[in-house]
Amino acid sequence: MVEPFGYGLSDDTDKVRPIENATSELHQALEQLNISSYHLVGHSISGVYSLAYINDYSNEVKSFIGIDSSLRTQGGADDNQGEVIKLLGQSGMYRLFFDVEPSFLNTPKLSKKDTELFKYISLKNIGNKATLNEGEVMQENFDKVAELRYPAQLPVLYFLASESVEPDDKWGPIHEDMIKDSQKSEIEILEGSHYLHHTQSGKIVKTINDFLEK
Repeated sequence: MVEPFGYGLSDDTDKVRPIENATSELHQALEQLNISSYHLVGHSISGVYSLAYINDYSNEVKSFIGIDSSLRTQGGADDNQGEVIKLLGQSGMYRLFFDVEPSFLNTPKLSKKDTELFKYISLKNIGNKATLNEGEVMQENFDKVAELRYPAQLPVLYFLASESVEPDDKWGPIHEDMIKDSQKSEIEILEGSHYLHHTQSGKIVKTINDFLEK
C-alpha cells in the first residue's frame, strides 16, 4: 500500500496537490520499490487519480480495481469544506466527536491497541496542509480527467457499496458507462458503506482473485 502525502503514516507537504503530482509521486514510490508491473486498487477519490495514472503508465498497469471509487462525472468536486475542516481540526472538536461517537472516523474492527493507533493517525492528518490543498484543487483535478477513459483492453473491476448505490440512482449507471467499451469488466455491489474494505475484505479479495483468474 502506498499512502499519499498527508495520509496514513506519510509526511505532510507544502507541495501543491494537482493530479500530476499525485500520479508522479505514486510512480516514483513504485520505482523505488522496483515494482514495474502491478494491479492498481483505489478507494474513493483514488478512482479519479487512478484514471489519470492509468493513462500515463498504461504499459505498467495490469488491471484496475475500484472500491466505491469516484468518477469524473459524479459532481460535487467544488464542494470544498477546507476552512471548516481546518477549524474543527485545530480546535480539537474532532477528538471530541470521536470520544462521543467512535464510528465518526470510520474505524474498522480492530484490537483496542490498534483502534487507538488508528484514532491517532486519523486525527493527526485531519486538516493538514496536503489534504486541505487537495480539497482546494479538487475541481481542477476532476476537470483534467474529464475526457479520459480506460484503455479498452484493461480489465476493470468495480466494487460498489450498497449504501452508495441505494440513495444515489446515478452511482451505478456512471460506473457502468465508464466501462462500456471495456473488453473485460465487472461490477459487484456489496452490502455496506463507502468503506467496504473495512467490512468486506474477505469477499473483496476472493472476488479480485476470481476476476483475475478468468
